[in-house]
Amino acid sequence: MQKNIPDQTSNITIIGGGNLGRAIAEGLMASKFVKAAQLTVTRRKIELLADLSEQGVRVISENTKAVSEANIVILAVKPKVIHSILEEIKEFLKPNTILISVVTGVSLADIQAKVKAEITVFRAMPNTAVAIRESMTCISTQNATQEEKELVLSLFDTVGKAIMIEDELMAASTVL
Repeated sequence: MQKNIPDQTSNITIIGGGNLGRAIAEGLMASKFVKAAQLTVTRRKIELLADLSEQGVRVISENTKAVSEANIVILAVKPKVIHSILEEIKEFLKPNTILISVVTGVSLADIQAKVKAEITVFRAMPNTAVAIRESMTCISTQNATQEEKELVLSLFDTVGKAIMIEDELMAASTVL
């Protein structure tokens, strides 16, 4: 089965508009990888994202609505809530969605077990320097095509430098 590869005109949703989610959004806009109108950021207290909203980013609190309209979904939530978030959104992810977790301590296998098989899953470990486009991001995947890998690498290359590594090395890379 051939997967549909999102391009740079795709809609990107960031679930979790905290420090890292906000930094990724700001970095993607600053690098011109996407326009503000192509970004959706979710947070329970959306008033904390008023500045992003003023820049044209869609800011909402409904995770399911946000992911149903996205080609790329970035999970930037606390580790303790990722499983409940995945349970909430899994039925709303479009087929062939690229799902990228920037959540520490949650393996690819854990995430893949919670979503449909046709969802491509990545783990990425950036740092908050993504907002100023100086992050070093390590990325891993198990079920991505070469084109999907290149897309995710290019996404994170726009906010610093990115490399692909084995998922088993992810814990060690976060320490560095």
